[in-house]
This record gives sequence, C-alpha cells and structure tokens, in this order.
Amino acid sequence: MQTPKASGSLLGQGFVNTANAWSSLSESLRIRDINLSSNRITTLPKGFFMYKFDQLSSHNMSHNNLTVFLQFNSSIKILNLIDLTFNSITRFVDNDIDQIEKLGEVDLLLKGNPFQCVCKTLQFLKCLGKSERVRDILDVTCVTDTASRTFMIEVISYLKTFEISCKPKFWLPFAVSITSINIFGMISIIY
Repeated sequence: MQTPKASGSLLGQGFVNTANAWSSLSESLRIRDINLSSNRITTLPKGFFMYKFDQLSSHNMSHNNLTVFLQFNSSIKILNLIDLTFNSITRFVDNDIDQIEKLGEVDLLLKGNPFQCVCKTLQFLKCLGKSERVRDILDVTCVTDTASRTFMIEVISYLKTFEISCKPKFWLPFAVSITSINIFGMISIIY
C-alpha cells in the first residue's frame, strides 16, 4: 500500500483512537501519500506523524477542522507537500514555525483557513513573509483586528507598517496623565 485514502470517510472524533494502527502501518508499509481530507478531523492522535514514514512525500488533511499545525518527524526527508487548506487554523505559534523550518523544503497549502492578521500573530506573519514554501500565498486571506478580511500577501507587503502599529504606545498614557494633571491644576486654581 502506497497511498492510504480515507477521504470523505467522516472519521471525525473517532480518528484519535486509530494511533496504534498507524504505528503498525508506518513500520510495515512504504506509504508515499496519505489522504485524510474531508473527515471532520479536529485533532490527531498524539505523536501521529512522529512515526517514521520514510517514504512519505505528501499529506492531505484539507477540508477538516484542524486548529493547529501537525507535528512531523523531522527525519521524513522526502516529504514535499502538506495540504492544510480549508481547516480552522487561525495562526501558527512559535513551535509550529520551528517545526516547519525543521521539515526543510516542504511546500504548504493553506488557503481557506480563518487566519488572523493581528498583533499577536506578528511572528507568524513575519515567517510567511520570508518563506517561499506557501504555494497558495496569493489566495490566503486573513481577518484583521477591525474584522475586515484581506489577502495575507497585502498585510505581508506592508509588514513594517503593521509591525510599527503593533508596538505599545506608552506615550499615550503619559500624555493622558499630563493632561489630567493640568486640568486638575487649573480646576484647583479656579476654586
């Protein structure tokens, strides 16, 4: 078996209970492609892709309900495509970014996820700005802090401006404090 396909099988929550079966498959078969798309999968069994799938070249988890990036065994050297389109991923955290970098030259497909382009996702946006691994970057959208949807490539192209807007504005409370002192001073002089 080179390509186990369970696309559209609606595995959903029950998929978490299949970890031992995949362990046996990884040891006994030379799996090249795994297609688990359209299954309503929200989580994967802990360590699911930490098994050594030596021959794995592509993995399709599109059209599920994943919220986090998958953790892969970094010894999978021929993995070249991970399809995470149309899931529920809002951002990648630092561990996810490190994981992507460890995987080497793996292309990612990410469109259709409800990514957030807000200050708390700045590192993720910087990573995407530097990366050439997201093949569908022109189609990836995100929601800004004003709740408007925009293409992520637009946010990335203005990343410096976006980064500046994310810096804390410590001068604002200072200015409000000085103004308040002046107002109280003027009121106390009048009375």
